[in-house]
Amino acid sequence: MFTSQSEYCMTMRGDNADLCLMEKGHAVGIVSDERWASLNRERDEFLRAEALLHGTALTPCVAEHLASCVRARFSALPIITNTHIAH
Repeated sequence: MFTSQSEYCMTMRGDNADLCLMEKGHAVGIVSDERWASLNRERDEFLRAEALLHGTALTPCVAEHLASCVRARFSALPIITNTHIAH
C-alpha cells in the first residue's frame, strides 16, 4: 500500500519517483547511504545536463534539420524562432 505522497509522485511522473521519494526513505532509514549517494550523483549529472541544454540555442535552420531527423518517430511542428534544445 502506498501513501498519498508516493501515489502523487508516481502519478505525476513515474520515472522520477526516486527523486521524489528517496529523501524520505533515507530519512527514515530504509534507503542506504550508498543508494542515497548514488541518487545524489545522478541528480547532479542531470542538473548539469539540463543546464547545458538550457544554455544551448539553435537557429531555426539547425533546429529544423534536427527535427527532420526525428519526424518519423515524433510529430514535430515547424520551428520558426530560435529555440533551446531543452524545449
